[in-house]
Amino acid sequence: MERIREKHSKWVNRDKYLEFKANKSAGGILTLWDPHKFGVIYVEASRHHLSLIFQPVGDRQCYMITNVYGSQPMEDKLRLLTTLEDMKKRYPTLPWILGGDFNITKSVMEKKGGTIILGRDSIAFQNFIINMKLVDMETSNGIFTWNNKRGGPTQVASKLDRFMVFEELLLMGSSITALILPFGGLDH
Repeated sequence: MERIREKHSKWVNRDKYLEFKANKSAGGILTLWDPHKFGVIYVEASRHHLSLIFQPVGDRQCYMITNVYGSQPMEDKLRLLTTLEDMKKRYPTLPWILGGDFNITKSVMEKKGGTIILGRDSIAFQNFIINMKLVDMETSNGIFTWNNKRGGPTQVASKLDRFMVFEELLLMGSSITALILPFGGLDH
């Protein structure tokens, strides 16, 4: 487990954040929260995930939130899914919210252009979602969250980033929506 830092945010003075800084082309992970609204009870982290158990102020219910940055190598992706599954098994009753760059497509419908095949990681990801009782939230404004920044016949686009919630959150009547933000010059 790598060391994580907690600081007062440079963006909003009253917020706190935990981060893993980007390392060359490998993305970083950032979780930001308002300590006046949420208390953080526990943190678990690695280079590929940052998970917090938090409790809204004045609420008895705790939640787990996980930000993900999945790397490219197949074995790393499979190891990340196993790590997340093991963590959830330790906290089976906590509603879970996950989001980030998993670097895995779940189906052939989530890719346009390039080689379109499902690998071991896709099958493992499908099983992970089912076994962990997660709902992969559909985005209201498109499918693809990554592109190779090319046009025409060489363009490749995939759904690599996603937002998932523990199905019980939806059964409790929570209203949750997901949308894709503008790329802003990046490829995600």
